[in-house]
Amino acid sequence: MATATLNQTEFVTSEASETIIRKHVLISMGVGLIPIPAADMVGITASQLSMIKKLSEKYEIPFKKNLAKSILTSLISSIGVHTLATGSVSQLMRAIPVVGGILSTLTFSGFGGALTYGVGKAFDKHFSEGGGFLDMRVSDLSTYFSSQFEAGKEVAKEIKKKVI
Repeated sequence: MATATLNQTEFVTSEASETIIRKHVLISMGVGLIPIPAADMVGITASQLSMIKKLSEKYEIPFKKNLAKSILTSLISSIGVHTLATGSVSQLMRAIPVVGGILSTLTFSGFGGALTYGVGKAFDKHFSEGGGFLDMRVSDLSTYFSSQFEAGKEVAKEIKKKVI
């Protein structure tokens, strides 16, 4: 498998990939509504791994679960403490009776959806450019992932409007 060159030019996701990504964004947002601390994060991670597996199958790249987990963790860590703190604050808000739980759940649902969108777009870009799990470098993907995480916030808002 050739090493993918990840430049920061505009990348257009195929319709098939977009369907896979948006389906998992919706799943992650639904799982993010689970009011049990940590259960939502476990569910979102499972959704992201499922999405990565489906994207790898689309590109006929053998799925490497342990590598996918490792890359996923590194990729999410690359967006920085401030951004990840948003998700953590959302979890802490659950301690406030009634209102805190509702606000936290809605906030974390959108956060999980945006995160999943960014992950999906980053993996799709890498795979579409000929990359695989063994040559994926988070340092090459982090800027693109971060921009797609931001775009994912709008996608999550759009989905919420359609569902609610």
